[in-house]
Amino acid sequence: MRALVYYDGYLGFLSAPGPRPIPGAKVTDIGDALKQMRDLLVPGDRLRLVESKPHWCNAIIWLQLRQRTFAWEEIHALIKDVGFEIESADAFPAGPPSHTSRGIVARRI
Repeated sequence: MRALVYYDGYLGFLSAPGPRPIPGAKVTDIGDALKQMRDLLVPGDRLRLVESKPHWCNAIIWLQLRQRTFAWEEIHALIKDVGFEIESADAFPAGPPSHTSRGIVARRI
């Protein structure tokens, strides 16, 4: 049994036709990554993202991966700049995610 590539297994029948990002490729520009996600969707489709809240564990991520963090306003502006409309941005009601993240639903325009 062969393992399915992420896009073949989960998005292949749901996404717009066209090239797919290379699995495992390193993201160097968050705007480019959001554009690639946008290009997988047809207008009207929704993207669901989980956004990390400022938290002490962000320091661990920075120490290990040297990845910067973004303020909510920055993330929302980036999402809007690449062609999405944010429909909702809500905190998770319970469990560990309620302390460290929140969900965003954005619609491709």
